Amino acid sequence: TIAEIGALGRLAIYFSIFQAFILNYSLPKLAKSQAKSAILLQARQILLLSIAVITPILLWAIVHPGSLLWILGSNYSNLQPVLFGFLLVSALGQLAAICYQVCAAKAWIQLNRYYVQIAVPIQIGLIYILDLSQLSAVVLFLGVNNSFFLLYNLVMFYHAYRRYSEAPEFK
Repeated sequence: TIAEIGALGRLAIYFSIFQAFILNYSLPKLAKSQAKSAILLQARQILLLSIAVITPILLWAIVHPGSLLWILGSNYSNLQPVLFGFLLVSALGQLAAICYQVCAAKAWIQLNRYYVQIAVPIQIGLIYILDLSQLSAVVLFLGVNNSFFLLYNLVMFYHAYRRYSEAPEFK
């Protein structure tokens, strides 16, 4: 139900809090960097720090899901089968957003203009294929959508970084 998705989303909001903290303290330094080795190192550090912050919550969902669901209340104790999957796909979405912010800090978002034209048909196809009245199908929809978002932003970063590092003034 919508209430169950909303309840799981309240747990996933923790990822957003950590994302904001990491980005507010690391992106200004990245935006100022000009050396290609420093840019790659800082981008890698941001992503690894984000993964390090996300991982304990995911492990907690595996080891002791009942305690996370307890936070939501007794009405949501039945969500244990989808808890880890929902948090995992939410974490993928947060990593994708972080990767996008890294690209935006360097103004490397030229390929972003193609994202909607590719993502919307995928989403429409998923809407027709999946029975979104089932919570597991909603988790699958989010998983495909957020995985694509992450992959797209990683490709965008790689493409822009490669073009930046091959620019004549850096040879």
